[in-house]
Amino acid sequence: MSKRFSYASTLLKRLFIVLLTYWVCRILFFAFNRDSFASVSWIKIIEYSFFGTRFDISAILFTNIPFILLSLLPITLRDTNTYQKFLKIIFIVTNSITLFANCADFVYFQITLKRCTADVFSFMALGNDTLSLLPGFLLDYWYVIVIWILMILLLFFLYKKTEEKKQRKNIFSLQYFITHILILCFAAAIVVIGFRGGFQLRPMGIINASEYTNPQNIPLIINTPFSIINTFEDENISPKKYLTEQIAEKYYSPIHKNNGKKFRKLNVVVLILESFSKEYIGSMNPKLGKSNTPFLDSLFSQSLVFE
Repeated sequence: MSKRFSYASTLLKRLFIVLLTYWVCRILFFAFNRDSFASVSWIKIIEYSFFGTRFDISAILFTNIPFILLSLLPITLRDTNTYQKFLKIIFIVTNSITLFANCADFVYFQITLKRCTADVFSFMALGNDTLSLLPGFLLDYWYVIVIWILMILLLFFLYKKTEEKKQRKNIFSLQYFITHILILCFAAAIVVIGFRGGFQLRPMGIINASEYTNPQNIPLIINTPFSIINTFEDENISPKKYLTEQIAEKYYSPIHKNNGKKFRKLNVVVLILESFSKEYIGSMNPKLGKSNTPFLDSLFSQSLVFE
């Protein structure tokens, strides 16, 4: 292949490595959550991996934008060993983070029954629960961490296979600059199209996975980074205030008044009757005649009662 396209060729090989790890993660995700997808066979998951490639490519292109840009910059500096080592660090770190998200869903899905979304960051920001619970999670699900580390080693090993043993030596020229600028512009267009999922009017979303499977099997089509990216800008429902507190108090008050007895600081016993109403309680409905709740009536005479 011509030297002018060798950078693009190497970049495609490296992005394909990431795609390969996404396929592996999908298979493992299915294996860990087989009970949730009882109707899906192993042959079917291969088919889902094929359909899911569209969503994998979208997530990979978006999360690797810095790596893609730096790989195709038309500068001779990229031929140096230092620059190539810097590229490798960006590649490994970026894709280690996205792989962690995929691996975490092996077990997190069992709790939420959905792929992890951007609201997980809001949950992590609330209080100190995340830090206090993290050691326990790492201990209970140590095997997921082992799988994640093995995936990183696979990334590192396969990336090394794409490195050229002999360092390139390109002389900067106007032709070199124009050629690689065109390659960079073409790559940018491909990234935009790939992230959007095609040429359709609206960018691809999680709901588009229903084109390939039933709604309950959508988690097998998409991947966790795609799920997080597509829910990152979802607007939370903001509270509406139509009345002031004073005006609202006239219509309804959440504060319940007791039957006039003074509260004493003793032990409190709370009794809850499921699907029961005051029409059947003698002390609350004198017209009832014979009470259905004689014991409760005796307690009500000595208790704080809220109607």
